[in-house]
Amino acid sequence: MTSIKVGVFTDPPMEEEGLGWVPESDSVRVANNISSLIQRVTGTSVEEVDRMMAELESLREMLQDKAVFIQREITQYAHLSQSTIETSKIIAAGLAKLRQ
Repeated sequence: MTSIKVGVFTDPPMEEEGLGWVPESDSVRVANNISSLIQRVTGTSVEEVDRMMAELESLREMLQDKAVFIQREITQYAHLSQSTIETSKIIAAGLAKLRQ
């Protein structure tokens, strides 16, 4: 009597008796192992992405704060420059009157 073995074909085949099939209990174990591996890899990847996103958000806030600071400094410098120009004009006008 010929016996028929029930199994699942795999790619690449894990041969038993050269037939290219894996018994169902082995395929379930392989599937569970693959599932576990995928969960560990994706879990680690997701955690790493979350950590990087938090770090990038922190850097973004720091850059925004620095941008506000630099803008304030530029505005103050512009006012100082304008005041210096106006003061120089007043001094030049006063010196011109003294020379006359």
